[in-house]
Parts: sequence; C-alpha cells; structure tokens
Amino acid sequence: NPGVWGLYVNLTGLEHGFDEGGRQTRPLPARITGDLAALDKLLSRSGWRREPAVGADPLLHHLLAEGARGA
Repeated sequence: NPGVWGLYVNLTGLEHGFDEGGRQTRPLPARITGDLAALDKLLSRSGWRREPAVGADPLLHHLLAEGARGA
C-alpha cells in the first residue's frame, strides 16, 4: 500500500551486498512504499541514495551508499 511507509530489504541482497570490511559492493534491493521525496532526504543525510530499479514493479528500488560502486 503506497499510503503506508515501509522499507523492505531483501535478505539475500543484504548478505551478499557488502564485503568483509562492511563496504557495499552491489546495489541493495528494497521494496519501498510511502513518501519517496521524504525518504530521499533522510537517505541523503545518512550518506545513502535511492535509485528506481528497472522493470515493471514501481515499488522496487536499489539503495546505494555514497561512494559505493553502482549497478
């Protein structure tokens, strides 16, 4: 429901998206609902950014730590 805020992280993506030093190595898949503009501000303050995933699902996004290698 787009009216309810939610951020759902893919566990496999979380487990395989970071190296042993904690650096992000690939985009983190996430299903996101709610106010994307507000989330983008929060992510920016935290050193992250959101990018829409390519495909038919408008709720699927990729989360990237600033300085991480992109997709």
